[in-house]
Amino acid sequence: MAFAGCVHISVPPVPSFGPAKGDTATFIVNGGTTTVTQSGSIEVSGTGTPLDYSGPLGCKGRYFDAGDSGSTEMDFRYSSQDAFLLIGNDLYRFGPPVVGDGSLSWSHDFGDRDITVKVSCTLPPSTAPLSPVPDSGPTGGSSASG
Repeated sequence: MAFAGCVHISVPPVPSFGPAKGDTATFIVNGGTTTVTQSGSIEVSGTGTPLDYSGPLGCKGRYFDAGDSGSTEMDFRYSSQDAFLLIGNDLYRFGPPVVGDGSLSWSHDFGDRDITVKVSCTLPPSTAPLSPVPDSGPTGGSSASG
């Protein structure tokens, strides 16, 4: 048996999603890129580092959390004077950010990892460093494992 004619299938429209809400941070570690957009709040304690923090995520709190169960956890916190990135158990310290185009960035080759972090935030008010300045290399970066 043969059928002739048109078959009309109604396809519902695909919903349009706008950009994710929140502030964006991009982490480039040894060439691999992770980008997160965050809002809300976080509580981190027990690291024994300047990353112990409770408060807002994103630009308001100057704190970003990246990673999930399938990748290495990264926590990033910054001030106008310095920044810290915890990757797994390795802690990296950066000097002050480079300001440009409505964003802040930090970049340093620590030997074991070449790291760049860029956040879509403006420079926070001048504050004290998150941690006393340790002996550091010529670009102000240092790393410590813990």
